[in-house]
Amino acid sequence: MLYVTVVQWQGQKCNLVIHYENGFTLLDVSDNSDLSKPNIHWNYSFEKLRMSADDGSRLVWLDFGEDGEQASQILLVLCDCYFFCVLTVVADYMFTLIAKAK
Repeated sequence: MLYVTVVQWQGQKCNLVIHYENGFTLLDVSDNSDLSKPNIHWNYSFEKLRMSADDGSRLVWLDFGEDGEQASQILLVLCDCYFFCVLTVVADYMFTLIAKAK
């Protein structure tokens, strides 16, 4: 399962890609970026996600920090369906983990 949404990160318009195997990837979608070879700002697996939070409206905080490391990402979501889609991807990821454990 794959989900892509438009977000704003550090003032730049980006695509947040959430994939049940690859985790979270933030891609540059600025006017000068080559869409066939997008610039990857960051990529974290689901296992690296320590905490997430939101303001119930548009802001999402994702904390991927290692022990003692600060790696929080703050995103401004530009899509209303983001939270539903993220929950769907995470549920699919958890189902896959459970199925593999059997």
